[in-house]
Amino acid sequence: MTANSPLQRIGQEKGIAMGSQELQRKLGFWAVLAIAVGTTVGSGIFVSVGEVAKAAGTPWLTVLAFVIGGLIVIPQMCVYAELSTAYPENGADYVYLKNAGSRPLAFLSGWASFWANDAPSLSIMALAIVSNLGFLTPIDPLLGKFIAAGLIIAFMLLHLRSVEGGAAFQTLITIAKLSRSLSSLALGSSGLKRRILPPLPPLRLAQRAALWRCWRGSLPPVGRIPAWPLSVI
Repeated sequence: MTANSPLQRIGQEKGIAMGSQELQRKLGFWAVLAIAVGTTVGSGIFVSVGEVAKAAGTPWLTVLAFVIGGLIVIPQMCVYAELSTAYPENGADYVYLKNAGSRPLAFLSGWASFWANDAPSLSIMALAIVSNLGFLTPIDPLLGKFIAAGLIIAFMLLHLRSVEGGAAFQTLITIAKLSRSLSSLALGSSGLKRRILPPLPPLRLAQRAALWRCWRGSLPPVGRIPAWPLSVI
């Protein structure tokens, strides 16, 4: 991207118009990568593996279901990668639909995403964390709900207090989750046994359960990403 590129001129004009309220681009490449990977390899992936394995019937088909799910979302990832670099602003789908010329649809998309996607997803992930903690110590169901709500509030306050602090914490927990996943894969692969392949319908069921869209987690804060990590995305 040259110094006089159209996107940079637009960014400079918006920066002058917004003045001191302009968002600072503080999220580096590794922080953005941690957000994308961390939201994909979230607590939901640990909860859903058992259901996927039950539907698939064999370990190899379980892995294959997740691989197929990943291949299916690759075209979507490419589209969003182009959109995020063309419109480097906070808001994700809202920004893209607004620039496409439909402000009402952008407004509807933003609120629908909040009520139908963000809030339920956060609740499910928080409850999944509490459910996993229940294996270590008994937790009353009502108390578990309060703990889940407290986790959501704590993470919200962490990100409100400091962008860099939230990014650093996200990187740490992403490394921890990847380490856990890789260790489980290494230990589990040693016990794989050959079995008769199940019929195709269970595999399709497992494939549907393996589909995800959490990789879009790095798109809403794209306005805080500097130019060079954004160009990589």
